[in-house]
Amino acid sequence: MTPSTHPLIRAARLIAASILILGAWPAQAGVAAPAHTILVTTLAESPGSPGDCTLGEAIQAANADHAVDACAAGSGADTIVLPAGTYTLTKSFSPNVGSAAFVISTTMTLQGNGASLTRGGPLTNTVSFFFVSPAGQLTLRNLTLKHGLAQGDKGGDGTGPSGAGGDGGSGLGGAIFSDGQVALDGVTFISNIAQGGGGGAGNSGGSARPGGAGGMGAGGAIFSNGPLVIEGAGATFFGNQALGGAGGAGGHAGVAGASGGQGGKGMGGAIDSNAGLTATTGSLVFSANSALGGNGGSGGTLTGAGGSGGVAQGGALRSFISLWMAYGGGLFAGNEAAGGYGGNDGALVSTGPAGAGFGGGLDTSGQALVNGATFQQNSAREAAVSNPNILGTAEGAGVFNDGVLTLTQSSLIENSVRAGEVAFGAGLMNVGVLSMADSLVSGNRLLTTTTPMTNTFDGAGLGLSGSAVIVRSAIVSNTALSGGGDSSLGAGIAVLNTTLALTNTTIAYNESDYGAGLSSHNSTVSLTHATIVGNKADYTGGGVTASGSGLLLLRNDLIAGNAHHNCYPYLITFSDGGGNLEDANDCELTQPTSMTNTAPLIGPLADNGGGTLTFALLPHSPALNAALAAFCPDSDQRGVPRPAGPGCDIGAFELNFPVWLPLARR
Repeated sequence: MTPSTHPLIRAARLIAASILILGAWPAQAGVAAPAHTILVTTLAESPGSPGDCTLGEAIQAANADHAVDACAAGSGADTIVLPAGTYTLTKSFSPNVGSAAFVISTTMTLQGNGASLTRGGPLTNTVSFFFVSPAGQLTLRNLTLKHGLAQGDKGGDGTGPSGAGGDGGSGLGGAIFSDGQVALDGVTFISNIAQGGGGGAGNSGGSARPGGAGGMGAGGAIFSNGPLVIEGAGATFFGNQALGGAGGAGGHAGVAGASGGQGGKGMGGAIDSNAGLTATTGSLVFSANSALGGNGGSGGTLTGAGGSGGVAQGGALRSFISLWMAYGGGLFAGNEAAGGYGGNDGALVSTGPAGAGFGGGLDTSGQALVNGATFQQNSAREAAVSNPNILGTAEGAGVFNDGVLTLTQSSLIENSVRAGEVAFGAGLMNVGVLSMADSLVSGNRLLTTTTPMTNTFDGAGLGLSGSAVIVRSAIVSNTALSGGGDSSLGAGIAVLNTTLALTNTTIAYNESDYGAGLSSHNSTVSLTHATIVGNKADYTGGGVTASGSGLLLLRNDLIAGNAHHNCYPYLITFSDGGGNLEDANDCELTQPTSMTNTAPLIGPLADNGGGTLTFALLPHSPALNAALAAFCPDSDQRGVPRPAGPGCDIGAFELNFPVWLPLARR
């Protein structure tokens, strides 16, 4: 099955086509009112001057369907046309709608013509741009939104004997907060911030009380509780932030101190989507966005524990319910999810636990289809801590999946995870269900904040603790080096307590302490037509290692040139399904159709067509026509039909000999 014929992609494209044909949103029952155009005549903020039409007045006219100052009355689905220029906004409509400058309660389109909306006034001035009510349907075209700020309230300080610090309020949607429907076409979001409020301090004196928790910051640019569509010229998100609020300090009474408050969550540096995001275009860019957990509050004097740092999820995008990016394209570059620092304890000896970071580029927990996207140089990290005995977790710098994800024709490259206790899945971390096809996973790294590493340090390319199916992909040049502590495993792929079926895939030049190409623990793994070459384990199991319970099944695989053994079975037996080739005798191959101590005769890792890297078989390779037909798929990693000769070739590459026909004589 080719990516273009994948049933989920076909379904998503049909849905997207329907949206484009019928309009961004379905028509209401009955006869639709005619659309109407309202012309903005000034860059001034409302109320402007008598006889002009400000943007705020135009939106009022569209909402109410009556004239406001010089703005024509709205009628049905309105289009508001903005002159090019910069609209500086200093006033919000109401704190009850997130301090938004404008409320959208009907159906309208803002045609920006290259205009910009920006927050003005003091740096602390809290102004976001749009609140979309449940009945609202807002389409933005050719517009830039920058420097919006949604700020949660600070929690109150505790008073009296039971006076714990109050929790900080949430800051949601630095540019847009939507309970309705939003569509974007050619819109840019720059440096918008959703900031959770800080927790209040706990009471001190007769009775020490704990500090309040920091508030959540979510959706640096957009917080959406309704459908979100990105279409046409797409959208760009640059430098937006979702920041959790800091925990409040714990109170103290004499030598007894109370604990500091927990830092707030940072979720969706650019977008926090809670009701579905659909992209009907490949023009979608997320760059330099960040989700940062708030720092934990300090503990009260002497005995108060420091509060834990806040968790960060989705440096660029956090998607809940559904995500459909079926049309190809999409760039996630240089985004970050970083947990907050743990607060100091009252004796200034240790800190609270560092906050975890998940999904530097994308964090998804619903149904998701991503096609043709690039995830590059994103990071996930714990907060650095001063006490190496209190460590944190970071997983999934490119993508963190806790749902059902289909990833096709995509690249996960040069992403990095940094943590001192658990570092897992720098390219992609899967704890849900993953289907991956025709994709490249390369140059991803696991980095430790302590030397030596103290716990789990696995899967620089792919970390799998949920079931996965991988076909026609390349997992190359990923590194997981632990710094001499507990061993790093599976620089290419680490499989833990789950199942993996991998077919027509190249695993090459990955490096870790053990199982550099692939490491499996307590899992059921089948490798069919895999090429596993040139991986390096600093200790053993350069190609494949397996341990614990479970099964590792080899069928029609080519395994060669891996440093410190091709395979390392530890308290587990590899199962030889036949048709395998190994240049040593480490993989417990027992079937008569498998070959050991046999040079594979392959070319270098190269682009041999098909979009991912492969090792071509040379014309006299013993792998030619030697695979078992029962396990041979219809094509190789590149999509070249199998078999090309009398039988299928071993490994991920099928050699196509040119056919020379004699010239016909006249």
